[in-house]
Formats: sequence, C-alpha cells, structure tokens
Amino acid sequence: MYNCRGVKFYSQSVFASAAKAHSLNLGQVNDYPQEIVLTNLGGIPPHRIFPMVLDTEVYQGGPLSYFFVVVDRNGREQGLVFNTQNGYQPCQLIL
Repeated sequence: MYNCRGVKFYSQSVFASAAKAHSLNLGQVNDYPQEIVLTNLGGIPPHRIFPMVLDTEVYQGGPLSYFFVVVDRNGREQGLVFNTQNGYQPCQLIL
C-alpha cells in the first residue's frame, strides 16, 4: 500500500483498473498506460506508468489522475504523486 500525501492505495487496484481497461479493448486512452524515463526513481528504465483511478474512469476520458504506480523494466514498483511544482515524487510505502 502507498501513502501519497494522505491518499492511500494498493498497486493491485491500479493494475486491476489497467487490466479491465485492456479487457474492454480501450487500449491507451488519455495517454495511459505509457512508458516514461524518470531519473529520480532509480531502477532500470524505461518505466511504465499507471494512473490510480476509480474503476476505469481515466481510460474512458474521465478525470485526470495525480497518483500513479510506476514499474521499471525489472518489475520494481513505486507509488508516485504528481504536482506542477515538483513533477513526479515518490510516495511512502506502507507495509
């Protein structure tokens, strides 16, 4: 579970949304999921970024997300929060 400035979410929920969007043949909508290179995370690029959304809303043109899970080439996960001042910032991992 990740804590991003008080918003808590499970990476499994993020991936379930992506899988559901894929199974509905929505493909890539609102530019998600996408590959990006993040220098402040470590891991082996490219990274694949998935938005945290309720169900599949963001894939259907719904509201934009500010909370994400990013996965590097080796499958290492990290929660992220985005803000306009600092860009993508790591979230706290809660065990």
